Amino acid sequence: ITAPSRGALAATLRQAIVDSLQAAATPSQAEAEYLDLLTGPDPVAELNDRIGSHIAQVQASLDPSNPAVRAAALTEMYQRLIDNRERFELEDISARLVEFPGLFPIQ
Repeated sequence: ITAPSRGALAATLRQAIVDSLQAAATPSQAEAEYLDLLTGPDPVAELNDRIGSHIAQVQASLDPSNPAVRAAALTEMYQRLIDNRERFELEDISARLVEFPGLFPIQ
């Protein structure tokens, strides 16, 4: 038995994901965007560009020379963190989780 090459495995996995997304009767917006990304000419380069753009946007929003924009960005990021924690607490996997109560207390 031989394992497929890394490139062949990546191509097989990508095609399986594309097939699955295309088979969906009504894909969500995120699924449709992911499908567009995967079927593009160079998904990895496109993803790297998107990540670079996002990093630049976040860095600009946290620029100390603009305190009002920075405060709004920090408030939004903190609220997103709390929202994600609250959603996680509803998942079955978190039922046995015991953590320090002062970590990020949910009010």
